[in-house]
Amino acid sequence: MSQDFTVKGKTLTIEKNNADFKSCDGKIDTVVVAGTVDMTTISELPDEITARVKKVVFCEGITHVDATFSYCKCLKTIEFPESLESIGPKAFCGCVSLKEITIPKNVKDIYDEAFAQCSNL
Repeated sequence: MSQDFTVKGKTLTIEKNNADFKSCDGKIDTVVVAGTVDMTTISELPDEITARVKKVVFCEGITHVDATFSYCKCLKTIEFPESLESIGPKAFCGCVSLKEITIPKNVKDIYDEAFAQCSNL
């Protein structure tokens, strides 16, 4: 069976749709989402990851971001690809450590509460 993700050091790379993170330990501080992943198929990350993740990188090819990363209270950095077209409802809701984001020019839709409760933005 092929792996849904890989872990190298403190970086988790999501490589396939429907990723299952049950076997992933909580020592992750960076998450990379491969450009071939359909974000609507990714379940919520386990609490031990959302409590620690500081950086999320979406690779070129990602067109929509869903609420997988909501309430990542330590999240400081998000790298969006130029291919991004929409940011879903509550996508980064409650990410209180976010201070700055850059929205790519191709983004057409930012849905309700995508950045709600991000008190430092």
